[in-house]
Amino acid sequence: QIQQEVKQQIEEEKQKERERQEKERQEKERQEKEKQQKEKEMEKQPEEEKDKDDWSQEQQKALEQALKTYPANLPKEERWAKIAGAVSGKTMKQCVERFKELRAAVIGRKDGK
Repeated sequence: QIQQEVKQQIEEEKQKERERQEKERQEKERQEKEKQQKEKEMEKQPEEEKDKDDWSQEQQKALEQALKTYPANLPKEERWAKIAGAVSGKTMKQCVERFKELRAAVIGRKDGK
């Protein structure tokens, strides 16, 4: 009878080990899928970023008009939030960056004269 109990304990331990290994395998599989998904997202990201940097004529005109409409004497955050709100499909950060690029280009032209 003691032998049977020992055998049963051994079988239970083996079963627990198999279950532990199966859980470990599933976790590794889940992590691998997650890693692959992140890699796919990273591959797509540069294309999406490029799209964000493209400015249509309408967006450019809207930015220029908004810069005239909302004067620089407004609080900075408020001004740029309003400007971004006037430019469809662009964030406040994108509007600020575009403004800086345009300003640098204009200053560059003036210096070149």
